[in-house]
Amino acid sequence: MVLQLHDRRQVLVIKAVVLRASDAQIVEELNWWSAAHLEYACRIAKSQGNEDKECADLTAIAEPLLKALTARCAAEAEGVQKESTAFQDGPPSAAASLEPWAKRGQAVLGPDSSVLVYGPGRQVRRSLRKTGATVVPWRRFASGPAGVATRSWPPTGVFDACALRYPNSSDAFEFAMNAIASSLRPGAPLWVYGDVREGVLGATRTLKGLFDLRLPIQEVGDVRVLTARRTKKDPQAPLEAWLRKEKINLGDGPRSWVSLPGLFAGGLIDVMTQYLLDTLAQVVGDAAEKKPPLWKGIQGCRVLDFACGTGVLAAGVLRLLEPEAKLWMLDADSAALE
Repeated sequence: MVLQLHDRRQVLVIKAVVLRASDAQIVEELNWWSAAHLEYACRIAKSQGNEDKECADLTAIAEPLLKALTARCAAEAEGVQKESTAFQDGPPSAAASLEPWAKRGQAVLGPDSSVLVYGPGRQVRRSLRKTGATVVPWRRFASGPAGVATRSWPPTGVFDACALRYPNSSDAFEFAMNAIASSLRPGAPLWVYGDVREGVLGATRTLKGLFDLRLPIQEVGDVRVLTARRTKKDPQAPLEAWLRKEKINLGDGPRSWVSLPGLFAGGLIDVMTQYLLDTLAQVVGDAAEKKPPLWKGIQGCRVLDFACGTGVLAAGVLRLLEPEAKLWMLDADSAALE
């Protein structure tokens, strides 16, 4: 559905925007966000042009502009993907080049050492294997096409060392640090690597107590590599000790809710999810007045909640559509699906 404009000033603004954006040089300067707004303006212009003589000339302009905007968005998406890949590969590549698990070419680890490696980083795993160590991966988050198994808590066992890719939040790091501490013997080394732009230097505060930070902090561009040693302090473990019990309201009163650190919106309802649920409630209310209701004709109404988090949106949808709806929930974070 495309908005129809009835205010003459709005029509003139849309017309001016579309005409200005039809300049090829302008299109080349757009980011994906601006292109999306202009796409909507083009669709309004096309729709308006069929009914408004003053906008009739926009119909011919809007179609090629839409194609140009689509091409621009595709190019922008490709660029973002390349930047993201380079950003994600930077810390493990830097850590592997520095080899903090070796001093002057001599391995810090024994040949039979077992090293836990948190997060992605084939470069780190490869470098550690060169020392003769056995590498045990732990991935909380799924990434890439490899299909590596994910888990919320480290594999069972006691490890001689750990290499940790700084995760996407301080909450997730604190959770991972305690989980790792529960799997390391006292005195075991921990190497944390990440980009300063994602907050890796905040790890120096979080490490205190469970680990002793060893200076200096190594640097490669914006990447920092921290070395620490496990103390004897008891960590917060097991996984169940991290469950957060909260209250949320999906429109039918407070209900108990459980989440884990590092989940989207703290595992609760963010403002845009709330807006979507409110909008769905309005749509469902309007549809219920029809005979039959909007979804009654659908045999086995099925809903996929992509990037479900703790399932706030899924629970809200189920409340609105039950008993007809069946839900499938999908997330890259294994903790979301606990």
